[in-house]
Amino acid sequence: MTHTLKLLCATAATLLATAAQAAVLTLSPANVGAYAGQTTGWGFSLFNDSTSGYLLVTGTDFAPGAPSAFGSYADLLGPRADWLVLAPMATWAEAYDAGLRTGLGEFSLAPSAAGPLSGQVWLHYALFSVDPTTAGFDPDRDTIRVDASIAALATVTAVPEPGSWALLLAGLLALRARRRA
Repeated sequence: MTHTLKLLCATAATLLATAAQAAVLTLSPANVGAYAGQTTGWGFSLFNDSTSGYLLVTGTDFAPGAPSAFGSYADLLGPRADWLVLAPMATWAEAYDAGLRTGLGEFSLAPSAAGPLSGQVWLHYALFSVDPTTAGFDPDRDTIRVDASIAALATVTAVPEPGSWALLLAGLLALRARRRA
């Protein structure tokens, strides 16, 4: 119950914060899964709903911070050499691709990971009155906001290996046979 209440409060806070932000973030998909020891990730769609500001993505993270026993999150947007800048009222969408290193971020599940881990993927950005990649850009004059963030609910699930399902099924059949005897 406490975990559910925390997620509901976080969702409400995110919805209220979204109204004051210049971005709308949608994960695609919001719920991802992989076998323990493997990596999975999120694609995304980002809409800059500002009518006059240019949105510059500065990075992403996953919260709550992943317990080391479950795995680790890696930002795929912040480290890029080419900045992701959205003009006013523009949208950018990108699928997750581990080989191309595209998408919002990825999660490497620990070999011992089991079950789901729910949290929020946070996208951090700055907002400027002109395109920050142009020659005339002046950060002192053109900055609207440097520390904005938007979040989307996300879940990463460690999917049991097919062999684990077979062992579980064998155990259940043995238990059923023992009860009949």
